[in-house]
Amino acid sequence: MKYTIHKFIISLITSVGLIAVVQPALAADATIGGTVTHAANGTPVTTLLIYAEDAITGDLSYGYTNDTTGVYSITITDDGSGTAGEYVVYNYVITSDEDNVIFIRSQETVVLTEGENKTGIDLSLTRRARFVGIVYAS
Repeated sequence: MKYTIHKFIISLITSVGLIAVVQPALAADATIGGTVTHAANGTPVTTLLIYAEDAITGDLSYGYTNDTTGVYSITITDDGSGTAGEYVVYNYVITSDEDNVIFIRSQETVVLTEGENKTGIDLSLTRRARFVGIVYAS
């Protein structure tokens, strides 16, 4: 008797189409963006590499500042584990546009929700002191 009832229920579910197929959620990339400027005068820092490091996995995503405005955008690609989490955004210390300039690393911590596009993560960079010359004695 039990076998007949189970067979009937399975037959009913199959014929009515009550079996639901679960589709995985589509990947949702996220972005982090902002502007990078010189701390001394507020002018844009151009062609500078900016990183977004996942605070848990250490995975890096990166982008470059724009050639004239210092604006950057980093796309964080969803590789299946999602994009929600905490990221540390920081700069590389040199740019090809400014010879003999080395910047102090600046960083911001950013918390993203899944697929979020976060803007306004601005960095203001200070140059490191640098001396150029000849050493005659040490």
